[in-house]
Amino acid sequence: MNSKLFLACLATSAMSFYAHAQSSPKVEIYDQDFQYVSGEYSTKVENQSLSSIVSMVKLDDGSVLMSSKKDNKSFILKDGKIKPVTSFDAESAVLEALKFSAVADGSDFVFQNLTTGAFDGKGDFYAIYVRSKEFNTIGKKDELHKFNKTTKKLEPIDKPSDYKNFHPHKMVGVENGFVCILIKPIERDGSTKYEYRFSHYDGTQFNVLELPDSKKVSDVFKGKDGRVWVTGKNKVYTYADGQLKEEFSVGNEKTRIAEFSINSKGIALIDFTSGSVGAYNTNTNKLEKVFPKNESAIVGDESASRSIQEIEVDDKDRFVISASKYKMDFEFDLLKYQFESNGSLVILEYPNLKEIGGGVTLMNSMTQDNDDYKSYVGKSSLVDQEGNLSLLSLDGKTINKISKDGQVTSYSIEEIGKELGFSYPDYMIYPNSWTIDEVSGNIYISTPTRKQTFVLKADGSKEKLAFSLDKKLGGKTIKRVTFDSQNQAYWLATNKGFAFSPINGEPKYYTKKQTGIGTGYGLFEFRADTQGKLWVSHSKGVAVFDKDGQVSNLENENSANYISHFSIKDNTGRSVAVGSKGTFAISGETATKEIDFESLKAELTKKYGEENNSVFMKAAIFDQKNQLWVITDKNKVAYFTGSDWNIIDMKQYYCAPEVFTLFNDKEGRVNIVAGEPLKPVVATPTEQAAAAAAEAKKTPKDYLLEEIDHTYYFPEQVVVFDVNQAN
Repeated sequence: MNSKLFLACLATSAMSFYAHAQSSPKVEIYDQDFQYVSGEYSTKVENQSLSSIVSMVKLDDGSVLMSSKKDNKSFILKDGKIKPVTSFDAESAVLEALKFSAVADGSDFVFQNLTTGAFDGKGDFYAIYVRSKEFNTIGKKDELHKFNKTTKKLEPIDKPSDYKNFHPHKMVGVENGFVCILIKPIERDGSTKYEYRFSHYDGTQFNVLELPDSKKVSDVFKGKDGRVWVTGKNKVYTYADGQLKEEFSVGNEKTRIAEFSINSKGIALIDFTSGSVGAYNTNTNKLEKVFPKNESAIVGDESASRSIQEIEVDDKDRFVISASKYKMDFEFDLLKYQFESNGSLVILEYPNLKEIGGGVTLMNSMTQDNDDYKSYVGKSSLVDQEGNLSLLSLDGKTINKISKDGQVTSYSIEEIGKELGFSYPDYMIYPNSWTIDEVSGNIYISTPTRKQTFVLKADGSKEKLAFSLDKKLGGKTIKRVTFDSQNQAYWLATNKGFAFSPINGEPKYYTKKQTGIGTGYGLFEFRADTQGKLWVSHSKGVAVFDKDGQVSNLENENSANYISHFSIKDNTGRSVAVGSKGTFAISGETATKEIDFESLKAELTKKYGEENNSVFMKAAIFDQKNQLWVITDKNKVAYFTGSDWNIIDMKQYYCAPEVFTLFNDKEGRVNIVAGEPLKPVVATPTEQAAAAAAEAKKTPKDYLLEEIDHTYYFPEQVVVFDVNQAN
């Protein structure tokens, strides 16, 4: 096919995935030194008091009342806006009652510890009586009172005699009365331990319960539907009709829950004492997302050592998180929080992946009911003529073979080596360590460290490969191996050059001296096609070998203009070289450019700037419409319609920074694998210095934007594009 006809074929099926892409997720962060609002970072902080929210309570209309330690300010979050609470709000029955647990300070009300007060369904307010201006000092004894909405009077409430030394904490109003945690401090051997109970006061009497499988009650939360949720160590219960019912557990026996909240969609945001926050979907009973505190923006600035104090849900179903560095203590026998430093207020919009459409499907921990999708997460892929797919895991330790009917079989590189009797088997391989015979489906491997060669056959059996080569011409070390099904022979890359080794017959040698082609670091690709030829992409150009000793070697114009980093097949079965300036058709001693990458470079520059406009490709395929898809070494994804390049912003699909590979699945869809960047096993001094220099250039804004990205992306994900459904 000539180049003009090839481009014409591509031009017949232009498409776009933009129209149905998920809009960027929203997160707001209010820190002492910066704020991030409406996607804009600013060091001009409008209200520093928001960085010191000590307690929150959700009101009947869904708004969130927040109390700040700094400057004794109080705020209301309603309709997506935060405003200070002033005396002009006092006509509200809510705020009128709350004045009994507040200190009037000029035109502002200071709500001290809002978790020591709660409204029931009748509008009566229950609180620990507070009249002190000192932060969170709750009187000299913990007197419980009810503010009767009808009589406008305070009425004392007596705690049960067996629980006089227990102190109410995290009070939550229910239809009749309130629920709370009762905490009793116990001094023992110079340290303080705590005894916990869950309690419901129905307006007349207390119902005090121990959690069935836990001595600790960590949190109490009321959802928008009125259900009361109670958490223990790692189990979550609901409370109704005087009984606790276990709903689910997270993690294992060592897992500890600190804070809990749940939105109207059934997504529970859970703070774990281990240093991460998890999103548990109660509809699917699965922990579908984990936010590491030290790598994400879940507590604002990840560089600070902060704990989550409270999590609420606002009237827009967003999670509202107050985080700071504090410690829990008791004063006058009552609970108080003692701040050591300020923190952040984070308002997190949880992503709704159901809105993704237009031919795009996401496979990740949120969208999938189980972990089967992880079999499709790999950094390199091979496919045979029958459509059976093989993927090399991100760590290079496992091969997942996926048959055309979807059956998955996994093979450990180390276990294969042990089974074949290698004394010291390698445990991992690189993408250039394996090749496939497309006809048989057999996979041929030469391990990178010990150069152990073997075949993983299509039926799952394994066989060690051994070759008798002339030591002077073939050397002792097999660096690469692939199989030529047309000629029933092996092609080998050795420390001396290349060799053609038929199953029945004598080897032929192509030494470095003869070809000028090395087999070291400059050897990019080593692949046998189905026409009996070996394709070698190398630092000096591209070579095509045949069994009769013919070598076509096309040299690069210069060191910056490679003809081929690797080759791929188009839909006609033709091999196409992917170089640094474009794609090339190789015929004899001629390389004809077909798709120029200069226009892509211009588009990348417009969108991402010169630092990210590289067109050095690390992966490429043709889709079922014969359109070229590419991944650059800067992890940018684009496809060519025949006349234009369309760039796909993978962030809009919650992708991690590294885009590893892409492949066509059995349904003809383009699958793109993204994940967290892999750390090198051994970093050279040069690599370490480059990494340190790059870190030194980063600004606080750069770090924050990375943290926000990390908050939303999935560490392992496959994004599937159906080219027939796209616009």
